[in-house]
Order: sequence, then C-alpha cells, then structure tokens
Amino acid sequence: MNIGQNIKKFRLAKGLTQEELAKELKIELKTLRNYEQGVRNPKYEILEIIKTYFNCSYDDLLK
Repeated sequence: MNIGQNIKKFRLAKGLTQEELAKELKIELKTLRNYEQGVRNPKYEILEIIKTYFNCSYDDLLK
C-alpha cells in the first residue's frame, strides 16, 4: 500500500467522507483526493497532522 491508500483505509475505518476528513484536517478536498489517488504525497507537516488525527504512527501511514 502507499500513503494515499493508507489514508483512505483510516478514513473509511472512521466512517468519514473525503469532505469530512478534509474539513477535519483543514486541507482542501482536492488535496486530499490527490493524496488518496497517489497523485501527490503529503508534506511532513501534513503527515504529522494526519498521524495525530488518526492516532497512528508514521509506519502505519507509510507501509
């Protein structure tokens, strides 16, 4: 899995839509979609926010 697939996995496990997660993370919906589709990878600062939100480790996001 890539980062985007892991973000999607965590999002779906929480029962969130892309719109809801983007709002929670305070990022643009298009940006989240790009992450999940593998078009872009989040910068370190965003990874930190995502990691904290889902209460997971970097390894969980990056594996």
